[in-house]
Amino acid sequence: NYYVMINKELERLNADIIKIINKNYDVVILVGARGTTKTYSVKKHILNESLNGFAFTWYFRTFEDIKSKAAQFLDSLPDEYKEIYASDTKGIYFISSKKDVKKYAGLFIPLSKYNRFKSGELKNNKYNILDEFIPEDGIYAKNELYALNNLIESMGRWTENQKLILMANSVKSENLYFNALKIDTDDIVNNIYKRKEEGKASIYLKIIEANSAFIEEKQDTLAHKLGESFNLGYNDYALNNTWL
Repeated sequence: NYYVMINKELERLNADIIKIINKNYDVVILVGARGTTKTYSVKKHILNESLNGFAFTWYFRTFEDIKSKAAQFLDSLPDEYKEIYASDTKGIYFISSKKDVKKYAGLFIPLSKYNRFKSGELKNNKYNILDEFIPEDGIYAKNELYALNNLIESMGRWTENQKLILMANSVKSENLYFNALKIDTDDIVNNIYKRKEEGKASIYLKIIEANSAFIEEKQDTLAHKLGESFNLGYNDYALNNTWL
């Protein structure tokens, strides 16, 4: 059955991603095709933890990104999160439980306004998340690496075991983050790259890859067929995990 196969594969991918998130690395990088549950799995995991005492900060490049994507973040939540709501304060979206509105589970922050936020905005910040860290249009925020580093320091000052989670399609192997972290895609072996160096952030990168049956079903969709017809190169990284 088509739906049974798809759901089973998504459950497997979800379990794998959660295991990766929990690995003992400072920076976890998830690269994979669209629809392989990267964002959903991270969202579900960090919300489960955050509503039990931990917290997260989800970074966007601009306020405009937050306006649309904060709503999508909540709209796509499964039934177990019906009690969560967002409040918009000065362009920041706070996520908290109605059972305890003063205990923030997380917030959304634009990198473009990093200098507006001071330390202590969010206590016990464990996860720092940047989705689409490799932008398809190649446009980054001004001083993006500095802004992200500054905000991580502000959001979790003195918090132990913070983690940065980066997610994206395999858009471009030459990108701001791989260059800064000195990651060469030729060093990715069996879809994994990992590195630990004294005094530097430890890195674990995983290429999230669905099974062949899942990919074949995706290839039969209209979106994939149009992508091939338009010759956009989109299918290469959005489905096939081929670096451009």
